[in-house]
Amino acid sequence: FPSHDTVWYTKTMIKKLNQQNMPAMIYVHPWELDPNPPRINGLSPAQRFRTYGSTSLFARKLDKLLTDFEFSTIGDYVATLGKKRSGFENQ
Repeated sequence: FPSHDTVWYTKTMIKKLNQQNMPAMIYVHPWELDPNPPRINGLSPAQRFRTYGSTSLFARKLDKLLTDFEFSTIGDYVATLGKKRSGFENQ
């Protein structure tokens, strides 16, 4: 694992959103969780790198984010918002 913080951009953006009292949404591709994903034929070198280039480091990056920030599910977050008027009540 590199000595510098490899998730610095993600962490910076999460902090920026949180400072504005806004949540950040993180999406994880299912194949990013597989340390040995099946190989897809016909990918260009750039596509291969984008798809497989950091899968071996992803678990450590995710662990770092989960250690440094508090996360919830989207369902739990939406439930905290409560019901708000949508403007269509009288129609």
